[in-house]
Amino acid sequence: HVMAGKAEKTAKAEICLTALLSFAAEAAENLGIEIWIEPINPIDVPGYYLNHCDAALALIEAVDSPSLGLMFDCYHVGKQGGDIQRELAKCWPHIRHIQIAGVPDRGEPDQGSVSYDKICYDLSRRGYQRYIGAEYRPRQSVEQGMGWLSRLRQAISED
Repeated sequence: HVMAGKAEKTAKAEICLTALLSFAAEAAENLGIEIWIEPINPIDVPGYYLNHCDAALALIEAVDSPSLGLMFDCYHVGKQGGDIQRELAKCWPHIRHIQIAGVPDRGEPDQGSVSYDKICYDLSRRGYQRYIGAEYRPRQSVEQGMGWLSRLRQAISED
């Protein structure tokens, strides 16, 4: 996971980030590994350079390397009020990893405004075979909050 960092959105910054990612992507390709970029919402991280999926897709297309992909964090899309399923569909060819958390508070993914059972079912129907990361802030202990996992597994296996 390559962080874009905080910077003003200027042509110079775009050229620099594209050049650095191109260099990293070539090195990653030679090593047989992937690198990922992740848009992070500007509410939680003001000033973060890469804050929308469209910008990440443009960057991936500019670098044009099979070793560069997208880490799609449903929380960041949802936090900005985006339609997660529509963004997933748009980003699908470049997604290498998916993360989930409750929206709007980044709690367990079974609470909040996002229905992850529908999203995970859709991912299963699309043939997603990679891991789904749960990057959230537990409301109590991790053990007390793990009930969501069995419900999502059931949603994925339903046909």
